[in-house]
Amino acid sequence: MTQRHRRVCLLGVAGAVALALVPGWLAPAAAAGASVSIVDFAYAPASLSVSAGTTVVWTNTGNAPHSVTSDVVGQFDSSPNCPSPGPCLSPGEMVTHTFSAAGTFTYHCRVHPSMADRGRLAPVTLTS
Repeated sequence: MTQRHRRVCLLGVAGAVALALVPGWLAPAAAAGASVSIVDFAYAPASLSVSAGTTVVWTNTGNAPHSVTSDVVGQFDSSPNCPSPGPCLSPGEMVTHTFSAAGTFTYHCRVHPSMADRGRLAPVTLTS
């Protein structure tokens, strides 16, 4: 590979990286949503404010199974049969929910109820 060819390749890679950093360029749908990580025994961020109509994506980035379960029965639940007989939200899995009405929605983990006892109850607040 010649020196000139290396420079052209390097400029191409730099250009691709720059485009990837432009908000909405590669993933326009992600800009309309919000994300929460379930890491170890907490939800991060601990609270979230979004507009009505926003889809929230929860991803289990920890090593233990979890759930994303509304404190109001029937609103949303990633794993209604968790922990027994299961399945629960396994490490690496994701779940989504679209919030349509304004309000504050709190949720907890069915597997680890102590997450809420430690002040790790995570609200999603919807604004109109």
